[in-house]
Amino acid sequence: MLENNSAANLAKQEIIDELLSNLPQDTSIKVDLPSECRVYPDLPTDEPVTIRPVTFEDEKLIASTRGEDGSNLLLERCVPNVQIGNLLSMDKIFLLLKVREISYGADYHPTIACNHCGAETKSVFNISDLVVNPVPDDFTDTVTVDLPVSKRTRVKDDKYLKDIYSNLWRFVVSVDGHTDTIVKSGFIKGIPIRDSKTLINAMALDYGVETKIQFNCPECSKTSVIELPIDSGFFGVN
Repeated sequence: MLENNSAANLAKQEIIDELLSNLPQDTSIKVDLPSECRVYPDLPTDEPVTIRPVTFEDEKLIASTRGEDGSNLLLERCVPNVQIGNLLSMDKIFLLLKVREISYGADYHPTIACNHCGAETKSVFNISDLVVNPVPDDFTDTVTVDLPVSKRTRVKDDKYLKDIYSNLWRFVVSVDGHTDTIVKSGFIKGIPIRDSKTLINAMALDYGVETKIQFNCPECSKTSVIELPIDSGFFGVN
């Protein structure tokens, strides 16, 4: 009986394989990260980063998760040779855009709310048209900031960028040479708003994908510069 079941299952698998035989065998593509992998010691700069399209199983995963965790899990599945947790935000955003592009096409149809009149409009943007600014030759993931009120501080790009105010201390590499976590956290809690704003502005690097887009409202005819919406609807068929 077991042998009959095994033979039947094998025959069914052969049918499935035949039905899927016309699909491309390798759908992965190589991409060049905005950071050029210069700050990832675990990934040699001469090793190409590859991505693959989203599958049905991946879509099921997205549907069962919420927020940034879903994005991280998706990248872990679609970008096999990179440690997603170590990525700079510029590279993570770039990879999300590229995975979306090769999975569903370059055209993205978000609903945009006008900043002036509030009217919601179904719009279309071509992801492949977004400008990618590569890093300069002397790029590092840390920068020294001279605060207006406090002392010199070194900050870095980091995976906690989404909740910047709660995690601002995590971006601080050192404060006047001090690297202790408690010292950095206490320092951030005590600095004036002028200094904290300076730190946040210093981390807004002008590298990676330019996600600010121009939106012309058809209702009020006014123009706004907005961030391209990247939410749960970003990964879906138009």
